[in-house]
Amino acid sequence: MVDARTDFDRVLQVGPQNSGALTGIERVEVAQKHCDKAADDFQRSIAADSSQRDAHYYLGITYARLGRKADSEMELPIAGDREKEGVARRRAAPRRRLLIPDIVRWPLLAAKLSFQIGN
Repeated sequence: MVDARTDFDRVLQVGPQNSGALTGIERVEVAQKHCDKAADDFQRSIAADSSQRDAHYYLGITYARLGRKADSEMELPIAGDREKEGVARRRAAPRRRLLIPDIVRWPLLAAKLSFQIGN
């Protein structure tokens, strides 16, 4: 856990508002049973990027561990909504075709070309 925390701290030195690193640090805090600090940090992460599904989810879980049921019940549906938005965004994104050179698609053509080049 110490190594993960150190790595996240390095990322935050470069980008103090990096919501992914902030969420990672908070997950370390929760794992170390520092739920009060983690809740504050998750809120900071959400302030930096409210679309962070993980931040909302883990904040909801942290609130539940702290006995803050109403707050937990408010955050967990937000995490679900962010997940649905992410799925919809991925489905709407244009699919990229993997461009495979013809020489790979048709091994016989490749063999023929290598024979012609060799002679």
